Amino acid sequence: MKVSSKDFQISDHQALRLLEIGSQLKLIREQKGVSLQKIRQITLISERHLRAIEEGNINSLPEPVYIQGFIRKYAKALGVNNIAEQFPVTKILPKTSWLKSSELRPFHLYLIYILLIATSVGTLSNIFNPAANYSSISDSETQLSDAARLKPNTKGNTSKLVNRKEQTVNKPNSLKPQVKTVNLGIMMKGESWMRIEVDGIVKFEGILSEGTNKVWGGNKNIILRAGNAGAILLEFNQYPPMLLGQVGEVVQKTFNSSYKPPNIRLSASSLPENLE
Repeated sequence: MKVSSKDFQISDHQALRLLEIGSQLKLIREQKGVSLQKIRQITLISERHLRAIEEGNINSLPEPVYIQGFIRKYAKALGVNNIAEQFPVTKILPKTSWLKSSELRPFHLYLIYILLIATSVGTLSNIFNPAANYSSISDSETQLSDAARLKPNTKGNTSKLVNRKEQTVNKPNSLKPQVKTVNLGIMMKGESWMRIEVDGIVKFEGILSEGTNKVWGGNKNIILRAGNAGAILLEFNQYPPMLLGQVGEVVQKTFNSSYKPPNIRLSASSLPENLE
């Protein structure tokens, strides 16, 4: 948890979301050829705050509720909708001191003192008289039952059991190689922020530049989230390559063994086959 110099708290989740949203807005602005000065004139937001949003510098911005308002005005100036809601606004929490709730009263100290004395007496008793722990065990308790005693004719049976165990241990196990059932390859046609989750584990999160090729494989599913879907050409399993979406569009898709692309948009050569 990060805490700014002001009287509100900023979480790592908010910082990551701002970095993602800021990179999307900067990419869309540059693609449309709009300057920061023009955005400042439209939104009446200072250029310093606009640049902090694009760079994900959350410590240079005011409270989260104002950051969300800045993002909404910035996105509206670029003609982008439903992006400000992606930035979470947390409730301001009052600062509390844990010392008051954890104070030890005299009664508590008295109980701790009694427990320490009891523990010390038991430890000293075991050290100076170790045989006392076994004095209460009677001879009848140490006798084996008739079922637990070995009879003279069980020697042959024991050897047979040993031979069976050796056969079980020496028997080779048939190991089958694991084959990935979900394979996803991407080819970057532009720059975009991206997050890849394979079988519940995040394999990549960051910004990929134009010309980058990546391939992932999983056994259950692959979840892809991107901030500029029009810059991503993807190939899933044996289906032809296709664009993930439109330029500047934020898209999240889940790929599994039963997924079928709804629309084949492009035909291109296969992407690299080496799995990460």
